[in-house]
Amino acid sequence: MAVMTSSFSRRIATLGFGVTAYLASQLVLAWTFVFVGGLLVPITLDGAPRSSLTSSLLVNLLLFACFGLQHSVMARRRCKQWWESLGPGLERPAYVLATSLALGLLYAGWQPIPIPIWDLQGSAAGGVLVAISLGGWLAVLTASLIIGHFHLFGLTQSWYGFRGRPAPPQPLRARALYRHVRHPMYLGTLVAFWSASTMTWGRVLFASAMTAYVLIAVRFEERDLLTEFGPAYAEYCHSVPRFVPTLRPAPPDDPLLDAEVRERA
Repeated sequence: MAVMTSSFSRRIATLGFGVTAYLASQLVLAWTFVFVGGLLVPITLDGAPRSSLTSSLLVNLLLFACFGLQHSVMARRRCKQWWESLGPGLERPAYVLATSLALGLLYAGWQPIPIPIWDLQGSAAGGVLVAISLGGWLAVLTASLIIGHFHLFGLTQSWYGFRGRPAPPQPLRARALYRHVRHPMYLGTLVAFWSASTMTWGRVLFASAMTAYVLIAVRFEERDLLTEFGPAYAEYCHSVPRFVPTLRPAPPDDPLLDAEVRERA
């Protein structure tokens, strides 16, 4: 009886951990939107300076180093296997929660550098840039729904962990945005970061660091996907561009493109 109670408590804890990670990720996603857009929160990407230029650069680079270190460690297969050894349903929520905390630290500690490069607020060109940025955010949201929102943020895995078994692989067929570009979530994020009616050196630093992270992450991610899915993913890469969307989408009934592929955040 005691063993059964312990097992049930463990499964409840797994589900609670997953719910906590999911809620944290959604809070940080909303925080990202208002932080980058300069809305509502006291510290924004282009807010008032809080320290000298040199100090701001050093602090911001240190914050990005912490973010990159968290990703580089937790994205490695050995770290994933360690989390998986602790029980089903823990690895993905742990990654999601750690990423949320790293981003939260970045936003809370950010030192704005509001030195303008251009200021197009109130102009037609500025309005176009804002519209493009909103389109990028919409692409991120749409892509997350296509590949499985709850699976992407670890809630599905924790639910299966509560049930005492690992979650089945999440299939993503080449459809919608994924017929035009291989990484619409990454692309949408970069578009949202770089498209601004007012461009400052602080935004350039932020967007450049995120771009560098994406370029590095994609390289390792695609290597893992090729290992996992083999010729099917190789054919998908051959047919669909990595970042520059094609106007001639891949056919939805291609048997190779109909294989399971997914994008990991």
